[in-house]
Amino acid sequence: MKILSNTLLGSAAFVVLTFACGAAVFAQAVPADPDATPGWASFLITLAGIVGAALLALMKWALSKLFDYLAAKSKLIWLAQVDEYLMAIVTDLYETQITHWKKANADGKLTKEEKEHAKLLAIESLKRAFDPDLLDKLFGDGDEQLANIGKRVELIKTRAQNAGKAARGLPADPTRK
Repeated sequence: MKILSNTLLGSAAFVVLTFACGAAVFAQAVPADPDATPGWASFLITLAGIVGAALLALMKWALSKLFDYLAAKSKLIWLAQVDEYLMAIVTDLYETQITHWKKANADGKLTKEEKEHAKLLAIESLKRAFDPDLLDKLFGDGDEQLANIGKRVELIKTRAQNAGKAARGLPADPTRK
């Protein structure tokens, strides 16, 4: 939104400045003698400049909106690919390691440490598979990135669990989406 407001402000300033310059040129084109015919050619040239500046400002605004849209669309495409990759990783972790960890525990459930370890394995796999700059753009950097990717892993894990329940004919957990 900040980029858009800066673009609109810059475009508006450009139109006002062009209009002011055009008015000054028109004022010089009008002869001092009141009976003489004003310089219509200069007026039309000035008017064309003002209309051109307005069209240029409109094009600048439209292009900024287009680039904002394309950037958002690109981010959504990359997030879909990240989600697809995370779904494969979560499924693979469940099939290879988590089932063994559950069998090894007396109660058949994962401990907090094992859950955290599984999440970190998924995050590390994601970091190896995707460009760090892309992950910075999608999830922020540093601790923020780790937290955001962790939330994404939890979301994918819940989706996988609900998909597994649906495949077995069980209702999905309504508190998890």
